[in-house]
Parts: sequence; C-alpha cells; structure tokens
Amino acid sequence: LPGVRPTATVALADGGHAEVPSYTTWWLSTHRTLGGRRPDRLRTPDAVDLAGLYDLADAPADLLPVAGALRGLDDVLTDPDRALDLLDRLADPDRTVPGPTLRVAYPRLALVLEDQAEPPDRVRVAPDRTVPRERAAVLDLPQLLPLLGDRVPVPAGAAAGPVADLLDLPLASELVAAAAPESTPARRLAWAEVPGAALAAERCGGVPPAATVAIHDRLVVAGIPVPWWPEGDT
Repeated sequence: LPGVRPTATVALADGGHAEVPSYTTWWLSTHRTLGGRRPDRLRTPDAVDLAGLYDLADAPADLLPVAGALRGLDDVLTDPDRALDLLDRLADPDRTVPGPTLRVAYPRLALVLEDQAEPPDRVRVAPDRTVPRERAAVLDLPQLLPLLGDRVPVPAGAAAGPVADLLDLPLASELVAAAAPESTPARRLAWAEVPGAALAAERCGGVPPAATVAIHDRLVVAGIPVPWWPEGDT
C-alpha cells in the first residue's frame, strides 16, 4: 500500500511523544484478514520472540507492517485486547514460548492488564509446559523452591506480587509456613574466609559481605534437605 505509514506520532500529556499504530494499520489489523486470520494474530518473520506463540503471516513482506502483523512482544503489549490474547496463548498447552520471552511475559502482562483479566485455567511454567493453575505458585523467595512440594513456580522475575494477582496464584511465602534450619552446623566462618569469595566479590566490584556462613553436613529445613538457606546475617 504505497504511501501508507504503519505508525503515527502522538503527543503525550507530559510533553513527550510516542509512536503508535496508525489508524489505517489498526483498522486493517482488526477488520481484514490474511489467510483467514486477523493480521494482529500473526507475526512477521523477524518477530522471533513470538515464535511458537503466533503463526507466521503469509503475505508479501512489505505488506505486513501496514497490515498490522506483530513485529515482536512490544507490539502485543501496546493493546489490551492483544495482551488478553497473549495471556490465552501462554495458557495453550499446544503452543511453545521462547525462553527469553517467557521470563518477561507475565511480569509485563501484569503491568498492562492489572485487574482487567480473568485468570486462565492453565499457566505457563516452561517454554514447552503448562500446568493447571491449582498446581502453580509464584516464587517470591528463592530459598523456598525445594519446599513447594508438587507446586510448580511460574516465571515472575522481580514482579512476584503483580504476577500472583494477574494469575490468581499464591506466593510461595503464603504456602510455606515459617521455617528454619533443623540441622546443626558443623562449623561457622566469615564470608571472607570462604575459598573463592574474595575473588568473586572483586569481580563484582565489591568485597565479601560482613556475614557468617554456617556449613552443615546436611542442611535440613522443614524436614527437607535444601542447598542453602538465609537466616538473619547467616
């Protein structure tokens, strides 16, 4: 479509500007079809972050941007209707999700949708795996992972609370009662005395923390062996 721009520049209330789909692109993407499907339910070949979630659009490459085929996750999240569709696609066990996309999809959806979405019956816990919602949880404290039992953690990044609200899931800290190490440490030492700690801290641009390391022959919490556990400054 010669002369048709896929985007338009809009002025924001704070004086800034943003690029959004043009009216023509929006209309074509929601009122016309490519191969029987809305263009905004298909992806362009270079939208690799949507591979497995959306099928490729079958149309000339120069038509796809104007028709509104999705060019990546950012395109999906600019529209609440598309975001709701993505939430359903993440729950579809017949689809797959690229790992990098899965790590950010639910946190970003939580920001876009807030309380606008009905929680899906299934949630995505791995690129090729979904589970019923009642079998999932959001891991807000990483040390609780071994104590989740048959619950599977949903990728939430640093947005555990918003993702739990979006998917109507419990936080791991709500499922696991207050727990503490039941085993007795074999010895204690300062972090700085742990072999390799000083070198690791130097590579991170700092010094070993002023904390104590308690070494157990078998660290047990709530009757379950765990690889590590924080307790105060230990």
